[in-house]
This record gives sequence, C-alpha cells and structure tokens, in this order.
Amino acid sequence: MTSDVLIGAGLSTGMFFTAPENTALPAYPGESLGADWKEVGDITSDGISLKLPSGDVIRNWALAAKRKINTENGVISAPIMDTTKTVFETLFGA
Repeated sequence: MTSDVLIGAGLSTGMFFTAPENTALPAYPGESLGADWKEVGDITSDGISLKLPSGDVIRNWALAAKRKINTENGVISAPIMDTTKTVFETLFGA
C-alpha cells in the first residue's frame, strides 16, 4: 500500500490522513480533503517529524565529491495515538 503524507499544512485537527498515491492535494490550508483521503487517527502532541538521510561523502584527490554513502536512512515519524483497524492497515498493510 502506497500513500502520500501531507506535512505541515492543511487542517489543524490533530488527525493523520492518508490517500492513495497521486491523489490530489488541497490547494490551500483549510480546503476540504477529497473523497479519497481517509482519516487514520490522532497524532500525539509531538506531531509529525521528518529526519533526512545522512551519510559520508567520498572525495577524490582534488576534493571533488564523487559519492555519498548513506549511514542512516530518512524517517518520517507520526506517533499515532489510536489503535484501530485503519491504523494497523496504514502501518502494516491490509
């Protein structure tokens, strides 16, 4: 199951929503979500966070960057408070 995540915009309800890939995003904050968007559950007060991948850059003798080796993957964290069927299907698939 593939879904897009809208971070830092939209409705300020404290809820986490998901939709199939390529579903239209709202044009502006406060706009209603389309029918394909599904409410998943409440997010804790920590909110949604994004950690970008990090790694080491390998340089040649002229110090030009030639390659980057990732040492840590990026992570999107959304601590969902609810324990419903929808939450588990979103996290682990149907």
